[in-house]
Amino acid sequence: MAHPQRQLKAMLRKNWLLKIRHPWVTFFEIMLPTIVMLMLIAVRTKVDTTLHPTQAYIRKDVFVEVGNSWISPSFENLLKLWFVAGEHLAFAPDTAETRKNVESFVFALPTFKVGCEDIQG
Repeated sequence: MAHPQRQLKAMLRKNWLLKIRHPWVTFFEIMLPTIVMLMLIAVRTKVDTTLHPTQAYIRKDVFVEVGNSWISPSFENLLKLWFVAGEHLAFAPDTAETRKNVESFVFALPTFKVGCEDIQG
């Protein structure tokens, strides 16, 4: 590398000639990244970026794993609440495996009462 400035000058001249000889390629080299960035900016402006505080209560239609967090009551407490409210817990399908699981629930949780009714419709 005896003459790095001369090599740089020759390379810049070559690149300039390529840009002049292929104007569409040059146009797309400049415009495509610009268009993609504008699209990203447009999407970013549509997204809600506000920080919402955490909520320490369970609302209707919100799924929370039972007994897996400090805001969720235990399964035993839920059974008591459902019993007082007259609500029911159903398991499907009606198979031997499902019945075995229900029996294990009854054994583990005495509050859990089994009332199997065959509903035909």
